[in-house]
Amino acid sequence: MMARAMTVRVLLPVALLAPIALAGCDITDPYKAPGLWRPNQANTIDRAAEAANPLDFARGRGMPGADGQAAAAAVGRLRRDQVKALPDTSIVQIGGGGGGGGSSSGGGAEQAP
Repeated sequence: MMARAMTVRVLLPVALLAPIALAGCDITDPYKAPGLWRPNQANTIDRAAEAANPLDFARGRGMPGADGQAAAAAVGRLRRDQVKALPDTSIVQIGGGGGGGGSSSGGGAEQAP
């Protein structure tokens, strides 16, 4: 019984002083330090402002006339590892191949070999 009374005598002041001592920890919180950025839901507000119908973020809408067959076929090809190559829509080919000769339209400039 004596040990229990001693424990209470030691722990009671610690328990009462702990909230006061820990109140200073608020300064080390990076979101509450003065002069620093604070999260303010800016991305959520911007997305809602840009959407035609902000409720689309909670639940999407299907496209008229789309039944999902094209998407289902694409997923099937992905699972079978038979993905179609993307079409070549670039105007300029980049990479591969040797260098070609250049041309000059400058007045009398000579082309290096």
